[in-house]
Amino acid sequence: MSNNILDFPIISHIRRNHALEHATMHVLASKHQGLEMMGISGLHGFVLFADLPTQSICEAAMEGLERLRNGEAALAVHSNCGTNLAAPGLVAGMVAWAAMLGSGKKSGLKLHRLLLAVLLAVLAFFLSKPLGPYLQQKITTSAKPGGLEIFQVTTQKINGKSLHRILTRH
Repeated sequence: MSNNILDFPIISHIRRNHALEHATMHVLASKHQGLEMMGISGLHGFVLFADLPTQSICEAAMEGLERLRNGEAALAVHSNCGTNLAAPGLVAGMVAWAAMLGSGKKSGLKLHRLLLAVLLAVLAFFLSKPLGPYLQQKITTSAKPGGLEIFQVTTQKINGKSLHRILTRH
């Protein structure tokens, strides 16, 4: 058994499901230009919001899984992943916080520091954007599906929009 936290079964399952979610979205985007999608991964699979028939989602998930198995690791990283906003947002917040340290109670100093904090936070956000894809590749996804299997794909309509549940087992 590995001591790496990323290899713990619960975390490993979520990472592989996250990679499959991204691979599925890549496949769908290549077949349906301009398709709006949003996904959320978890321990037992992922949920995908996309206005497509269940069969299209099922086929894309199966293709994505097969392509991951065949070594297409790039499919595990997606440009619209929340990690791409969360990582630079966290860095920007920490930089802004650090810039405000020591500003005391003087409102004039606080205003100058606030302007500096905003400037530094914006700069930090843009400079740290490559961190999102890096974190996806190394931490939040695993492009090695191992024994991952898709065993059920269901769809339900919510307010006229399709919500697909892709359930997996490991």
